[in-house]
Amino acid sequence: MTNMTKQLMEIFEDAITYEEYVDLSEGEDRDKHLHYLQKMEMNDEEQKRIRSASLNARLLVFCDPQCPDCRIVTATLHNMEKHSPGLKMGLALQEKYEDLMKELEEEARIPMVIWLQEDDWKIIFYETPDFLKEQEKKQDEKEQKEMRIAFQRGLHKGQVVNQIIEALTM
Repeated sequence: MTNMTKQLMEIFEDAITYEEYVDLSEGEDRDKHLHYLQKMEMNDEEQKRIRSASLNARLLVFCDPQCPDCRIVTATLHNMEKHSPGLKMGLALQEKYEDLMKELEEEARIPMVIWLQEDDWKIIFYETPDFLKEQEKKQDEKEQKEMRIAFQRGLHKGQVVNQIIEALTM
């Protein structure tokens, strides 16, 4: 096991739960978390897909409660956990681990979702869904902004779910 894997495992063991993460926010910010938790509920097809994938993974998520992208991704992952008992998410705040994150990815953008395996780790989600990054390459600045806003409104939950499931079942 590499030193980095050990460090990430230790962070996961000390990580906070989704509920504790939401409790870090107050007022309107807290309401936004609760809104997205409801909006990111899994539909019947997603529930079936998650259950049939038999996901068994520890996911360490570097995030910040004020980050709109993080609200979407953490709420989606939390709702995925409800349908897959083997899926465990631990949340770690970017401000506390930014230097370590820069060792993983130069820019330390959030949310960063890391799949922790027995002797290894892998970043499986970084900032936005991969499909969105690919689409943004083909778009002008105005279209890129519109796509980002759509993501932050929760309109691409299915792509987040797909990316996580595909990464964990490959």
